[in-house]
Amino acid sequence: MTDLFSTALFGFPDSAKDFDESVKFLSNVYKSGITTCVLTPPCTLHRKGDTERFLEIRNKNFEQIKNQNLNGLPNVLLGARVVMDHDLSLHDKIDKLCIGNGKYLLVKLPNFARINNFDEWIYNLNMKGIIPIVANLDKLKLKKDLIDNLTSVKVYYQVSASTINSLLKRKLVKKLISSKKKFFISSDTHNFSSTIFNIDGTLEKAKKYFPKNFSSFFINDFNFFI
Repeated sequence: MTDLFSTALFGFPDSAKDFDESVKFLSNVYKSGITTCVLTPPCTLHRKGDTERFLEIRNKNFEQIKNQNLNGLPNVLLGARVVMDHDLSLHDKIDKLCIGNGKYLLVKLPNFARINNFDEWIYNLNMKGIIPIVANLDKLKLKKDLIDNLTSVKVYYQVSASTINSLLKRKLVKKLISSKKKFFISSDTHNFSSTIFNIDGTLEKAKKYFPKNFSSFFINDFNFFI
């Protein structure tokens, strides 16, 4: 199973604080049943050279973990959680921030009123062969608008595992299903000292409440590269 949203890579805000915490985090991820973990450190692109600076830090810190040849850790894919408060397609190397250098880009939206040009920004990414995955849909105020009105562009969604465990939040999952939207359940955790989340318990609830759909919520053999 793949966890699409992980703050395990150290060296970034709201992420693991150092190498040791990163390793402990990834070890707990693996023990909880995650076999592939997508590292998605936060990334904000506003100035020229921001992409290169982010990639330098991300790749350097990841190499420290990779070179240790540690056992008991999941497979890792590099990605980013990119703030989408402008047209990201304007950045020449935006594709380098896609998961595993593939075509899927995890994007974080500002949590306020709808962005007027958002449809066009997604379209421009689509034209570059990039499909955005909107992170933390369940935490956004404009979630209904994002589901109902993004019909002419290709976009996927990521929601937290807690959406399965809450009666109120399960309404969001039902809406995504009825709207025939592609979405993924991820841990979205910032707790570096304990296991990530109870996968077995979450799966059981998914089977109970969404017996026809639960298997598509959790990424198993999803190909990030084609």
